[in-house]
Amino acid sequence: MRATTKLFAAWVLAMVALTGCKPAPKAIFVLEPSVVSSCQQPIATRVRWDVSPLGLKYAEVVVHNVGRRPKRWVGGDAKGDAVSGPWAHDGYTVVLKSLNGVVLATRTLTTTPCPGSDWL
Repeated sequence: MRATTKLFAAWVLAMVALTGCKPAPKAIFVLEPSVVSSCQQPIATRVRWDVSPLGLKYAEVVVHNVGRRPKRWVGGDAKGDAVSGPWAHDGYTVVLKSLNGVVLATRTLTTTPCPGSDWL
């Protein structure tokens, strides 16, 4: 290793040590409930989001229902929440996007078997 390469490597390590290694900021996106019994479908859900850690001022939530085209559900400020009607089924997916269409987070409703039901 040449002296300049060693010096550069030492400089990089010093900068990392001085600035600290902080994780990249992430959007907060919560789907409640995220798991339900298949006996309880369809169900109302609540989403909460916060994109301010990314420096964004606005966001939108798009719903993807199995067999249907994606549809904008809610949008607005960097932080928000919304409650759906009782129309969420297994596989119902909500996507948090920036206003320019970048996907920031995705959450999908999953189900557990209904007790006492025969599946086969």
